Amino acid sequence: MKVLRLRNAAALLMSYVFITSAGVANAQSTAQTHNLSLPYLGWAYPGTPATLETDLKFLADPGPTTPWFLSHQFVLEDANGAYSSGGYIGMQTNMMGSNAKGVMFSIWNATSAKPGNGATCQPFGGEGVGMQCYLAYPWVAGKTYRLRVVNDRGSAYSAYVIDTSTATPTVTYIGQIQAPVSAVNLGRNSVQWAEYYGQAPANCADFPYVKAQWSRPKGDNGVILADKPTIQYAETAYCRNTAVIASGSDYLMEGGNPAAGNRQHLTNSTGKYLNQVTTNGACGGAGVKADAGTITACTGLTRIPLGGGKVALQAENGLYLSCDNGGGAGVSANERTVSTYATFTETLASGKVSYKSSGGRYLTVASWGTLDLKCSAYLASTTEKFTPFANKASSATVTASSDNPSTGQTVSKAIDGAATGYPNDYTREWTTNGENVGAWIQLKWPTTTSVKQVILYDRPNMNDQILGGTLLFSDGSSLKVGALPNDGSPLSISFTAKNVTWIKFRVDQATGWIGLSEFEVF
Repeated sequence: MKVLRLRNAAALLMSYVFITSAGVANAQSTAQTHNLSLPYLGWAYPGTPATLETDLKFLADPGPTTPWFLSHQFVLEDANGAYSSGGYIGMQTNMMGSNAKGVMFSIWNATSAKPGNGATCQPFGGEGVGMQCYLAYPWVAGKTYRLRVVNDRGSAYSAYVIDTSTATPTVTYIGQIQAPVSAVNLGRNSVQWAEYYGQAPANCADFPYVKAQWSRPKGDNGVILADKPTIQYAETAYCRNTAVIASGSDYLMEGGNPAAGNRQHLTNSTGKYLNQVTTNGACGGAGVKADAGTITACTGLTRIPLGGGKVALQAENGLYLSCDNGGGAGVSANERTVSTYATFTETLASGKVSYKSSGGRYLTVASWGTLDLKCSAYLASTTEKFTPFANKASSATVTASSDNPSTGQTVSKAIDGAATGYPNDYTREWTTNGENVGAWIQLKWPTTTSVKQVILYDRPNMNDQILGGTLLFSDGSSLKVGALPNDGSPLSISFTAKNVTWIKFRVDQATGWIGLSEFEVF
């Protein structure tokens, strides 16, 4: 069995926004419910342009092996102004499973296509049918690229990507697609969006971070300008860590976690973990309580450094903790961006941490009653100080029976702080070099370490699975471990605290090419 499996080309079209000629409809997916809330910028135009273009600049590069797609989707109208078809042009990472960057141009219900130099054109299916042209294109974060679609004649449309950073802009022709014969005009609506088109990682905090700047679209070299946009999100998703932010006349679009690996768990003065109240089955979106006796899916908070001693705390669903009304009341995990109310001054002393809001109030939990997290204390005393529990695996030396350096799937990836892997980003997981039963991975610390919980994440693909194993400890004890969830979600093993110098996980039963996407210890 191969370590890497290339995804089907149709998987690149996992979702799209349906647009009518009357305007942008509610942004929605025509496929499965998305795991990450997708952001959309919907635009309307006063006329039908012959040329439509927008500028895109990546401010944070998620890496070529991650499945991100930022795209400008457009409408095609018939001669009477009615909706006929649609298409999109955008920039991708992991283009067609190549682990490289590229650009893609597609039109639904198209009948034929002609590629530009070095490009490939082919039919697509999965969510509707049509033609797509794509091109390997090593775009660079910090440069501005213009995405241009031109109505050539009748219902034929060409696409270009233009590097505007050079003294003379460098124009690259992607290809020409023949749309349905009725689609004779570029329409009066378009949508800019960002999509994570791969399988979701085990935690919202493990989505790789992307940030980009979109310009206001324009037609016919600025003769036709888009109106003020409508900002929408696909809110059926579990993870909400995406945002659209106005920046002058442009708009910033971001998704994922800017501080992957900084997840921690906080206990109050009575030893209870801060626990995000679930909303519609998801962690976060409502209040926070100190009522969890152990680490769970809803106790993780990702610490986002903001500089100057200030931080933000991101809940498991990707939203930020915020002081209701700026302070003096409760705390909710409901902010999509790091606002003033979601910014805290962090003070760490003697192993305890406190958080003061922008309004001067400290986060606090009473040791009685409802155990709600409040933003109401004026001083940092006992109930305003929390004990942070971070993943202890990051401070260990990790070894394994084997790994796979030729593909980047080395043993160090099991403790890199990101519980993800193939079919998303295979470079973030550990695999053995073809081993099965008997394979092992070990964490060793330079000094005795107290541990009471291990969390294991299998490789997230559905073909390779650890079906059973044993945790071995340096004190001579051991624990049997059952099957790890095949989708890469966490398996938590809690036990009476042990003082150890190493932990080894041995695989006793498995199928396929085994490994772990993450090995956490608390």
